[in-house]
Amino acid sequence: MSLFSKKASLYETSDPDATTNLERITKKFSVDLRNQVRKVQKVELMGKDWFILTDTLEHISKIANIEAKPKPHEISSLSSYSSIHSLASPSSGSGSSHKQSHNQTLWEKEQFCVRYMVEEGKVNVLLRLLREWKQTKFSPQKVAEQLKVDPDVVRAKMRSFERSVGILLKCCFSSIEALQTLDTTELVVHASIIFNNALKEVDLESFPAEIPQRQQEDSAQQPSKEDSDTPSSIAPTGDTYTTGTSTTPLSPNTTTQFQMPPSETDFETSQEFLVFEYLRLLLDHIEDLQEEMVGKAMLSHDTVNLSVRFLDLFHTKMSQQCQVVCSSMLARLMDTEYFQTNREKFLPTDLDKVRLVSLKKKFVKGLLVNYQRKRMLRPLMDNIMRFEITHPSEVATGGDDDEFADNDDDTFKSSMNAESSVILGASNKSHVFSSQSSSSGGNGGNSPSVIDGSSNPLSFLQNRNRTRKNIYSMISGGD
Repeated sequence: MSLFSKKASLYETSDPDATTNLERITKKFSVDLRNQVRKVQKVELMGKDWFILTDTLEHISKIANIEAKPKPHEISSLSSYSSIHSLASPSSGSGSSHKQSHNQTLWEKEQFCVRYMVEEGKVNVLLRLLREWKQTKFSPQKVAEQLKVDPDVVRAKMRSFERSVGILLKCCFSSIEALQTLDTTELVVHASIIFNNALKEVDLESFPAEIPQRQQEDSAQQPSKEDSDTPSSIAPTGDTYTTGTSTTPLSPNTTTQFQMPPSETDFETSQEFLVFEYLRLLLDHIEDLQEEMVGKAMLSHDTVNLSVRFLDLFHTKMSQQCQVVCSSMLARLMDTEYFQTNREKFLPTDLDKVRLVSLKKKFVKGLLVNYQRKRMLRPLMDNIMRFEITHPSEVATGGDDDEFADNDDDTFKSSMNAESSVILGASNKSHVFSSQSSSSGGNGGNSPSVIDGSSNPLSFLQNRNRTRKNIYSMISGGD
C-alpha cells in the first residue's frame, strides 16, 4: 500500500506469521501518518511551534510526493512523474491505466496523505497558513537572536516551510474530493497576493513602457485601511514593505515573501509558479465545481490580467515546462463558459488585450511544437487571434506583422478561411468583402476568400491585416 507496502502479490508467502506482521506494520505506519496530519494546525509564524510544524510538514510532504507518483503498473513508458513534464510531453502517458486511475475516488487510490488531509479538514488550514505566510515579512536575523539559533537554520526552515506546504497542497488539489472541500475564493485571493507581490517588488525601470502606467492605475484604486485585508493592500512603497495596516522599513536582514528563485529547478517549487499549478488543477475539475463562483472570484481579483502581466515579465526565468503549465492555466480558464460570456470584463482595456497578444511572440508560439500542445493551448491562441483581429492597429505597432512568416501552414489558413466564411455568410455581405478584395488585388475578385495564399505565401502575409480589418468592420456592422 503506497509508501508503506508494495503490491500484495510481492508479499505472498506461505508463512501466515509474515503476513500478519506486514499487516501490523502497515497499520502502524498508517496510524502514525494520521497522527502527523492531525498536528497540522494554525500556529504563530516563526515561533517555536512553527519550527515543529515545519518538520512535520516536511515529513508529510515527502510521503505525499512519493504517493503521487504513478505506480509501475500505471505507466507504459518511462516518463517524468511531475505534472509539469507530463504537460510538456503530452504524448507520453499510460492509456487505459491512466483513465482508470483518474476515475478512481480518493478512497480507492493509494494516497493516504491526501485522504487524511481531507478527512481531518486540513486542506483549508494549510491554505490559510500559506496565505498568512506570504502576507507577512520576517527578519531571519531577529528570529535567530530571539530563539538563539543560527540565522542560516532559520532561512533553511523558511524555505522548507514554503516548499513543503506548496507541494502538499499541489498533491491535494490533484483530487476532486479535496477541491470540493476547498475554499476556492481563498485560493484565488492567495494567487492574487502572489502576483501582486511579484509585480510590485520588481524594479519598475525594467518594465515595458505600458506597465508602470497600469500600475499607476492600480495604485489609484488601492483600498483604504479598512480594507487592508484585501490582497491589493499589500504593496511596497519606497523602502518600506506594507503588510496589512502596518508599515515597517526594510532592512538587509528582512525577507519579503517574494524572491525570484535563482534557478529553474527552484522556481518549480516556488509559490510564484505553484499558484499557476493550483489554478490549473482547479480549472481541470471546474465542471464538477461551482464554475460561476470560481469565475466571479477570478474576475473580481483580476486573475487573468495579473497572471498575464506576471508571465510578460518573468517568462524568461522559466523553463519551457513551466511556461507550458502557466499557459495551459490561462487556456483552461479561457475555455470556460464564464470567461467566454464575460471576456470584455476580464480584459476591459486595449492595453490588457495587447499585452495578452504580446505573449504569443514572446514565448507561447514557441510552445506549439506538436499537435498535443496546439490542442491544449487552443483556447488561449483563439483569444489571442481574436484580439489580433479586433485590434489590428495596436498589434501592428508592436511589429508583429511577420510572426507567421515561418509558420505559414495550411491549418492556420484553413481556420482563418473558415472563420471569415462564417462571418461573411452570417452577415450576408460577401459582396462587400469580395469587392474590397478585388480592389486590393488579392485574388482578382474571383472568390470571397482573400486569404487563400496557398500559391503565394507573401501575398497571404501582405493581405492578412487588411483581411482582419474587413472582418472586424463586418462584425461591427459597418460597410
